[in-house]
Amino acid sequence: MPKHPDRPYEIIYLGNQGSLLRTYGARAAERGILEAYVAAVKSIQRHLKTDPLEWGDPQNRLRHLRLLLCHGIQSPLHAYYAVDEKRRIVYVQEIKALPGRGLD
Repeated sequence: MPKHPDRPYEIIYLGNQGSLLRTYGARAAERGILEAYVAAVKSIQRHLKTDPLEWGDPQNRLRHLRLLLCHGIQSPLHAYYAVDEKRRIVYVQEIKALPGRGLD
């Protein structure tokens, strides 16, 4: 059990995931779905900060790294992330646009 259950998780975007979100944002603006896109990003970030283990579905546990791999969907995005429960860090590995939702 974490020492500080009320403390938010830190979110770390790996690789180019931060710039990919900006690219998707520009595409959403061009296609008239920016409001829905921003709401989805805010919802994902809120869940990752407060309840990443409850929001997403677990995929695999990397015991040697003490990480739980998860994924979660907030249309139009699908987020793949790893949770370090002890240190309360979420590593966002990949964010994909869901097919047919205006960003692909």
